[in-house]
Amino acid sequence: MIRLIPAVFLLWGLLPNPYAYYMLLRVVVCGVSGYTAYGYARAGSSKIAWTFGGLALLYNPFLPVYLTREIWMPIDLLTAIFLFWSVLRDRHRLRAGV
Repeated sequence: MIRLIPAVFLLWGLLPNPYAYYMLLRVVVCGVSGYTAYGYARAGSSKIAWTFGGLALLYNPFLPVYLTREIWMPIDLLTAIFLFWSVLRDRHRLRAGV
């Protein structure tokens, strides 16, 4: 459920915001992605763990990836969709008892 927070932050980030918002966005997405990658790795889901690890690296605030706004917008949208999908996937798996 914590993945919904960065998903909403990413969608809000598609609107014009001050630079400080995008720095906060990086911290939130990086932190949640790293935490989620660790959880999936412990659960044995290596493919999705690597995906979340890649997102943590992409959004890390310490060695930032500098791209134009036009490039970040679709990346942010796809990341938000992926985060929503992962929450729905986990809910479905819990209900199915997998």
